[in-house]
Amino acid sequence: TDICYNAPSAPRTDLFGNTACSCNICGNNPLSPLISPYLPSLPCDPQSPQKEYLYDYDCSTASPGWYRIYAKLSLENNPAIIQVGCGGGCGPSPDFAYNFATFSNTEPETISCSDYIRLWQKNANDYCNICKSPISGDVCDYNNNIYYQSNCTAKCSP
Repeated sequence: TDICYNAPSAPRTDLFGNTACSCNICGNNPLSPLISPYLPSLPCDPQSPQKEYLYDYDCSTASPGWYRIYAKLSLENNPAIIQVGCGGGCGPSPDFAYNFATFSNTEPETISCSDYIRLWQKNANDYCNICKSPISGDVCDYNNNIYYQSNCTAKCSP
């Protein structure tokens, strides 16, 4: 909360069962606090105030054990979106309003696999194969990446 310019949200349970709070961060906002002598303010989204970064963090203790910073990138074909697992949207549910995240000690919240009747997974040869369907049932290995698009580019969360 030391970097927020607005009041943190009420605690919620995220998709991983963690207690999470969120707020917006932007160093140019007049309400943004100074955070250190080395970096007096955090950068803002270049399109601020229309777009703002979302700071999502562990609020179950005084010293957060994890954090996520979400952004909405303008270039939707940026490969980094897929690399961080935000191809189908990420951020707090139910909106998943962001498409990029940086994080520590956790993963970004993404669309839940349970929302889909068909899912895909890459095999050992990196081929995308269906692993869940109404006909074949569910044979997905939920310890590995699961995708809700047939080209295995948009991940979902178990």
